[in-house]
This record gives sequence, structure tokens and C-alpha cells, in this order.
Amino acid sequence: MFGGRHLSLIFLKGLQWGDSGFPNGSFGFSWGLENAQKKALINRDSFGSWLEIELIDRWCNFDMKVIANFWESDVENYIYKEKKLDKFFWSEKLRSQSLKAGIVFLESAKRFGNNIANELYNKFGDGMVIGHLTSLQGCIYHNVGLDLNTALTVSVHSNAQTIISAAVRLHLISSIEGQKHYEKIMPLIIEKINGIDDYDDFTTFNPLSEISMLSENSKPLFFN
Repeated sequence: MFGGRHLSLIFLKGLQWGDSGFPNGSFGFSWGLENAQKKALINRDSFGSWLEIELIDRWCNFDMKVIANFWESDVENYIYKEKKLDKFFWSEKLRSQSLKAGIVFLESAKRFGNNIANELYNKFGDGMVIGHLTSLQGCIYHNVGLDLNTALTVSVHSNAQTIISAAVRLHLISSIEGQKHYEKIMPLIIEKINGIDDYDDFTTFNPLSEISMLSENSKPLFFN
């Protein structure tokens, strides 16, 4: 058995928490794809670039660093750091979506019997925890027993599948086309994960997807 029982258990837990069929608070959000499609800002030919921007320029520069920053946080430290994180959500609409996804994730982790999720949920009820998705992922994935690289892999994979699923539903691409685009980006994602060194160096980047989402009439079509 390669790596022994310990490595196999971490791997299986990562698959479990990253599976869309597991009640882990994962959600399908179209990230402005539907609005961009209506305005002819994206098509089948440009989807690969869209996906790369979402995963490399947005996830690697922000989500990845948030998860790593909140790794090993206890509840007191979590509350302190999340107040600083909240300031990066400059748009109330973006902030609202992060919190909606976060509370679903937190409630699911609590129902699954996660110890720190119980504590965070109680503090959320008291108004002390804000509840952003990525910060909760960093804290709870550590408590579940995942190592940091596995947790980051679970997070970025979930993001990729969310975007691909939305594009398929919008008939922009086929599922196979989406996976082929994702496969091309994988080496760069792993390079970014392996090279992470400054967890506090958050950068805000607002790609076309988020700008599209902020349009007056834009709303997520696939929020479960």
C-alpha cells in the first residue's frame, strides 16, 4: 500500500469532502457566466481562458491563501482574522454570496459531528463569527484531518467543477470539453499550491465573472 494507511485515510477524506454528493455545503454558483453569455462576453472558444482566470488569477491569489491563512486556527484566532478578511469583500453582493455558501458549509460540518464546526456555529449564533466560506474551509478541513495540500486540492477542484457544471448547463460547452480545459490548467494549479509561501499576501482581483455577476439584473442560476 503506497504511503500506508494514514495517507490513504487522508486521501479518502479529501474525496469525501470534495464530492458533490456529500452534504458538505458545496454549492453550484454560475459566477456571472449566465450574464456574460447574454452579453456575448463568453463563448465556447473563450471558456478555457475564463476557467484559467477563475482558477489561477482568482482562486490562487485569494481563496488558496485564505484557506492556508486560517489553517490550524482555533476559534478565538479565527474570529480575529475573519474580521480582517471581511474587508476584502468590497461588494455587498459578493460578500452575501460568500456568507450564504459559508453557513451552508458550516451547518453541514456541524451535522457531520465536526468539533470545531460546533464551536464556530455557536459563535455564529452569537454574532461573533461572520461565516465566509473559504475561511471556514481552512479551519474545518484542518480539524477534519486533511493536510493543507489535500485541503487546497479539494477546494480548487470543487471550484473548477462548479464553473464547468454551470457552463454545461448554459450549453456553452460539453462536459468533456470542460474537463479537457481543466486538465490543461492542472499543472499550473499544482505549481501554485506547492509554491505558496506568503499566506497573508491576499490580492483582490475582480475578473469579468464577478463584474458580470454584479450587473443589476444578474443573479445566480445554480445556487443549491
